Amino acid sequence: MLKIRRLRNLIFAARVAAGTLYVCVAVVLIALGWFAWHH
Repeated sequence: MLKIRRLRNLIFAARVAAGTLYVCVAVVLIALGWFAWHH
């Protein structure tokens, strides 16, 4: 039971980390695109 709960927490943490990384990459790409467009 404890293993399943730990695994779920790990999967949740991985999803949160992936989502955060995705947002950071998207922000960087948008910033680079905006910079390239205006310069």
